[in-house]
Amino acid sequence: ALPIYVNLLGLGMSSKLKALQDKAFEAKVFNKFAPGSMPDTTQMSSFVGARFGNRLAKYEDALRKKYPAGYVLKTTGGIDTKGRFPTSAKSLTEYLRAGGPESSVVETLLRSPSKVIAQEKVPIVQGSILDKLWGALRSTPSTRETRVHVFNGVVVPNTTLPRYSPFALISNPAKNRESENFVKDVLARLPEDLRKGTYAFDVAPLVGGGHKIIESNPAVRSGFLSAKKNPLAGFQLHRATTGQSS
Repeated sequence: ALPIYVNLLGLGMSSKLKALQDKAFEAKVFNKFAPGSMPDTTQMSSFVGARFGNRLAKYEDALRKKYPAGYVLKTTGGIDTKGRFPTSAKSLTEYLRAGGPESSVVETLLRSPSKVIAQEKVPIVQGSILDKLWGALRSTPSTRETRVHVFNGVVVPNTTLPRYSPFALISNPAKNRESENFVKDVLARLPEDLRKGTYAFDVAPLVGGGHKIIESNPAVRSGFLSAKKNPLAGFQLHRATTGQSS
C-alpha cells in the first residue's frame, strides 16, 4: 500500500488540514507519524461480514473481538454529539431505539459504514465528584480531558482548558503543561506542513500515565477561545502570534 501521506501530496496546507477533519484519515495520519498518539481506530466498512443479516449484532460481535476492553463509535464527519457516543456499555440496538446523539451515529452506521469509525476505549482519568455531578446534569462526560490550542504550529500558553469542568478557568497548570508537552512531542513528529498547522487538540490523560489525542480539530475555530470561556484568550493569542504583550 502507498504511504498514508501520499493522499496529501499536491494539497496546500489549508487543504491538508481540512483533509484531517475526516476522523478515519486523521487517526491514520497521527498514528502513522506519532504511533500510539491516538486510540487504535477501525473504519466500520472494514467489517465486510457484518453487511448482511442482523447487521448490528454482527457489528457488535466483530467489535468485541477487535476491542475486548471496549470501544467508542464516531462518525468520520464529526456530528456534534456533546461528547456522547455509542460505546460497548450498551447494545447498538438500544442506542438506536433510545434516540439522541448516540442514535444518529448508529443510523449513520446502517446507512453508510464507511462514515463511521470504531476506536478502542482507553482508560481516561475521571474528574472530581463535582465534575461528575455537573456531567450528569448536562448529560456530558466528566473526564479530565483538556483542550490544547495550537496556532501556526505553536502551542499557545495559558489557553489550555479542561473540556468538561464547570470551573473552566480554575485549572491545574502542571497538568496543563503535561498535555501541552505531549502535543508538542506529537507535532514534532509530523511532516513540516502539518506541524505548522492550527489545531484545537482534545487531549486525554490516561489512568496509569500518558496521554492520547481524542481529536485534533484541525483548522477550526475553537469555542474555548471565546471571551465567555476565557476572557484573556485574545491577549494570549496576540502575545503568542506577535511576541508582544500589547
